[in-house]
Order: sequence, then structure tokens, then C-alpha cells
Amino acid sequence: MSDSDATVTGLDPTASATRFPHPVKRKPFLIAQPASLRPVRPPVAFLDESYVFTRDGSREPLYVLAAVLIDSHQVESARERARQVVRPAATYHSTDLYHAGQVAKVDAMLEHVRDHAGWSVVAVQSPFAGHADAARQECLRVLLVELSSRKVRRMVLDSRYQPRAADPRKHDKADERTARQLRQSGQIDRSTTISHATDTAEPLLWLPDAGGVGGAPIAVG
Repeated sequence: MSDSDATVTGLDPTASATRFPHPVKRKPFLIAQPASLRPVRPPVAFLDESYVFTRDGSREPLYVLAAVLIDSHQVESARERARQVVRPAATYHSTDLYHAGQVAKVDAMLEHVRDHAGWSVVAVQSPFAGHADAARQECLRVLLVELSSRKVRRMVLDSRYQPRAADPRKHDKADERTARQLRQSGQIDRSTTISHATDTAEPLLWLPDAGGVGGAPIAVG
């Protein structure tokens, strides 16, 4: 992918989950959302994927891979706040909440992103034709290069571990392969590391889940 395939655009950090009017683009592109003006050093990036679509099928579905950066010294407090947002529930999924009419909880999670995150970066693949693996790796390449340019060296991705599959880590290995190829080609810093976690084990993966749906070019509804 060439540099011309991706653009970076600043967004209004005060916008709510339902007000992100971005044009739909055909190739993966980056949205840099300033969620805070304070410096983030050293940051940890948390990445999660989302699928954004309209109920009536009037617009093409989107595959979204979002990253939220957190000051390393604020990780624990950010986790606790994320848990507070979802209580009494123990998990969080923006799409499910939208469909249940609980938009306020999504907005609350986005407020948490603005309170604790330095930058949210979203890579979008449009249209999404059902090939999730290809869309994820294409967006991941764009996003890892962008994060590396922002001096991010530690990244935690949502795991797609499948315990009953012949190779339970097949999908996670694909992410690791993409990162390894980028390191070897010099497109990201060689010290960049990625790891995987489930969203039940790592509450901070809920933040990019909210950012992915809330910051996508089209709204769910």
C-alpha cells in the first residue's frame, strides 16, 4: 500500500457518538481524533475491530479497526473507569448497545476515551464484502505504520482465538505475521511489539470498540 492510499484528518474531540460526518472512502484511510491535549508518553495502544452497517442496508457496510492510546501510567485507572461505565454488566459491545437503544452508554464510553486517551486513530476499509481477514490485515498495516510514526511501541489487539479450531491462534498469528513483515521491511520500528487479549480480560479494548463504531463514517441505525 502506498502513502497516497491513506490520509490523516483531525476530528472534533467534543463530538458525540452519533455525530461523526466523514465521507465514505474506498481504500483504507486514517482518522486521527485528538481526545486530549496533554502529552502521551509513553503510550500503549489498544486495538479492536468493528463492523458498521445500516439496518436497512441502504449503505455499504464498513470494516473498522480502531486504536486508542493510553498513557502507560494511567492504564489501571482507565481500566477501572471502563468497568464503571458498563456496570452492572461485565462486557461491552457498542453495536449491541446501539441496537438495544442504549446510545447513552456508548456516549459514556466515548467520554471515557476523551478523558483518558491521547489520540484515537481509526483505519476504515470500505466496502466490506465479507472478507474479514483481508480487511483486517489491510487496515492493520496502515494503522501499525501510523502508530509507529507516533512513537507507539506496545500494542494490544483484540484476540480472535478459536479454541475449537484446528489452529486456535490462526487469526492472531496473521496479525503477528503482518507486524513481523512491517518490522522486517523497516516500515515500523523494530522494537514494536503486539500482543493479544480478549475483551473480557482487557476492559481497555472496549474503548476502541466505542471509537470504532462512534467514529465511523456512517452511523448504525
